[in-house]
Amino acid sequence: MVLRGDGKEFPLLLIRHNGVVRGFVNACPHQYLPLNYRSDAILSADGARLLCTAHDATFNAESGECLSAGLDGLDVVPVADDQHGNVVIYERQ
Repeated sequence: MVLRGDGKEFPLLLIRHNGVVRGFVNACPHQYLPLNYRSDAILSADGARLLCTAHDATFNAESGECLSAGLDGLDVVPVADDQHGNVVIYERQ
């Protein structure tokens, strides 16, 4: 999925962790490659971490915070489920 805004396109990554949908720009802040560059296996077995398949950086699946030393976190995209179960993407404030 691609998110368009400010004349740019951003690859969107949606996951559900502990019943809550989370949205991130699907680009590792280290090499700006999609997290799934080499493999689609980017979510840990317990669903708590996201993995960059290009260089093995790990990120907290709830916050996008980088768990690998010295790297920035993922860019968060505000999303939520509406009353009908649809995922709604909100504008950043």
